[in-house]
Order: sequence, then C-alpha cells, then structure tokens
Amino acid sequence: MQAKIPYLTYSAPRPTNYDCGSIVANGQIIHSISDMGKFYEAMGYTHEMRMSGLLADEFIWEEYVKHSTPFLSACYQKHLIEYLLKNSLSFKKEYGVQSAEWIAAHANARTVSRSFCNKCRLMQVCP
Repeated sequence: MQAKIPYLTYSAPRPTNYDCGSIVANGQIIHSISDMGKFYEAMGYTHEMRMSGLLADEFIWEEYVKHSTPFLSACYQKHLIEYLLKNSLSFKKEYGVQSAEWIAAHANARTVSRSFCNKCRLMQVCP
C-alpha cells in the first residue's frame, strides 16, 4: 500500500542559488528542481508571459497562491504532482497509484466545475 499524497508546496530559488528551487511536503524538501524552465512550463508559465515581462515566480504567486480558492489549490497540487511524476522517481514509486487516482478525481471535478475552468488562463496546460 502506498502512502497518502502529502500537501505539496513550491519553494522558489534562493538569491544565493537561483538555479534550483524545491518542492516541499510536511516541511521537508522532497525534490530539488534542477531545471527551473521545465518546472515553470509544467506550472503553466508560457513564453508569451515571459515576453510580457511577467516573472515566473510572480505568475505562480498570482495564479495559485494570492487568490487561492479550494479549486485553485487543487490545480496547484495537480501541476506539482504531474511534474513530480515525470521528474522524481522516488515520488512516482511512493505515490504513483494515489497520484493517478487523484488526477482522475481532479479531472472529474473539472468536468463538474467547467464554468470555473473556462475562466482559467491555464486551460492550455490542463488536459
């Protein structure tokens, strides 16, 4: 039996090490992000946003944290989980089955809450 998926958060790179952010669960770093561009893309940050002057960490703050609602929090978790499934073998091994179930439940909730999703600027990265 796999462990229950913990609540995940993103920790932005520190000024002393801007090349590496992290994903945290229960106060512990569970994954160091070595390719920030790949991570930002997984979170929905686009080239057009970058060209408009919007910084990636500002996007994550504005999109997921600042005006957080339960549904946005679920979207935040979904993007973090999907990123980890692709980039962390240990996460996939420990939480793979629950992650697949969680993502399926999120997709069902999106079907019901379509009016909310239609307003979301992340529609292009959410299947």
